[in-house]
Amino acid sequence: MEIFVIRHTTPEVGTNICYGQSNIGLACSFALEAETIREKLNGFTPNVVFSSPLKRCHLLAQTLFPTQIASLSDDLMEMNFGRWEMLPWDQIPMNELQPWMDDFYFSAPPEGESFEALNRRAGRFLASLQGLPAESKIAVVTHSGCLRAFLMQWLAIPHTHIFNLRLEYGAVLKTTMAGEVTNVKFL
Repeated sequence: MEIFVIRHTTPEVGTNICYGQSNIGLACSFALEAETIREKLNGFTPNVVFSSPLKRCHLLAQTLFPTQIASLSDDLMEMNFGRWEMLPWDQIPMNELQPWMDDFYFSAPPEGESFEALNRRAGRFLASLQGLPAESKIAVVTHSGCLRAFLMQWLAIPHTHIFNLRLEYGAVLKTTMAGEVTNVKFL
């Protein structure tokens, strides 16, 4: 099974804004960034496409794979930051932010979800792929949080180290799975 996991392109939002599951648009550089991703895919043609339903992912899936209809999955959405959505990070009350910063994995923003909850969603999505034929070629368009959760599960990276990875907008990860063996590389 071959899986290409693609992070959405640059969103149309300020650099200091907490935007998790907010359904924001894409920056004017979208077409150029999508072409760069297409080059990284090097002619890869999936027989199945999955996408987060948020437009920054769904639009990219439609652009990259115009002959496919992407299956939208809420399990592929970014982390829900609850009341912090669309707030500048420096305007989030420190009495709310500090407990989350001290333990982002198990702690959740008010009315949001923890990274552990996102990791469970990502695991549920990965488990759903087991029902597909072993020779499937799959494209997944998602967010940094889900991509990190996939890496945690595929490579047994502890949550305490997963944010040490730098994941640019438009990052592409190629995974080949054969039974229990998983080969992962960034393109």
